Amino acid sequence: MSMAFFIILVFVSVLITAFAIFTFPILSRFDNTAWKTMKNARSLTGRYLYIAILFDGALLLAIGGVLYAPVLLLVIPGVYLYLMSWPMEWILRKYMPAVEEGSEEAEMWYNKR
Repeated sequence: MSMAFFIILVFVSVLITAFAIFTFPILSRFDNTAWKTMKNARSLTGRYLYIAILFDGALLLAIGGVLYAPVLLLVIPGVYLYLMSWPMEWILRKYMPAVEEGSEEAEMWYNKR
């Protein structure tokens, strides 16, 4: 396998993984069609590529930790998803409509009364 092919393969793998990482939080927050969800995930992946690369790197570390010590399978997925939720919340809040204080939606998402 040539080095150029390997670099292209790694780049495409990072993009596909980042696309998948953004798809599921978009599904949880927005009511879109499948096509619109994929377009939004693609645009967020492009706009926040640096965060997506950090997510991919953290995912590789998590996989490596589980392969190194399989008992960590009980802890690492939860820690990874918890740490990933903070920047994802920051990103998705930018695209959500503003909610009124005291509304049912504000209480549901952010415990604001």
